[in-house]
Amino acid sequence: MRKQALFLALLVALAVFQESTSAPAHMMPMFGDQAKRTSSNDEKSLVASYEKRGLTRQEGARELVIMAWNALEKKDYTNAISQLNQAWLLDPANADTYHGFALVMERRDKDMKSAEALYRQALSKEDVAPETYVDYGRFLLFQGRADESLEFLYMALDRSPKARDARAYISQAHSRQGNFVKACRWARSAQQNGDSLPKGFQDQVCTRADIG
Repeated sequence: MRKQALFLALLVALAVFQESTSAPAHMMPMFGDQAKRTSSNDEKSLVASYEKRGLTRQEGARELVIMAWNALEKKDYTNAISQLNQAWLLDPANADTYHGFALVMERRDKDMKSAEALYRQALSKEDVAPETYVDYGRFLLFQGRADESLEFLYMALDRSPKARDARAYISQAHSRQGNFVKACRWARSAQQNGDSLPKGFQDQVCTRADIG
């Protein structure tokens, strides 16, 4: 069922991006047009620059993704999208690129429809990281979809038992469902894991759960 949902998301993704016309093409994920992936002079030049350094397309893409994530942390969306687009040209199969695109659409454009399609694309890739499951779980949680959120947050822990902040979001999801016993237990587990919880959240849910 999950694979079918991911496949359907991929079918509608291009249409979603084409609806986003508020920014120039070079500031949009995949340049706003997947047809630009091949046969462009920009791509040939980019590939040549990495080959000259002895790097493969995949290695070059990973390097650019790291730079893009550093830019995202600084809220430098101009450089982030530029580097992600270059990474996409080099290696369209890199899951972290789509994860980065999703964060740009979520944070910069507040375009949740496009962000979700991009998260789904990231999750459909073979090299998807546990952090993508965590971020998509967070995304769903704050869209008011706690049940769906839990599904992906538990997947994150299946792939990486200490995945950063997965427990914190699981706790918040259970709280939103009104299950304060589970929320308290997961909040305590999150604290032990070094996750980030809202200030006073653990005390609040544990008091409501009446757990000593």
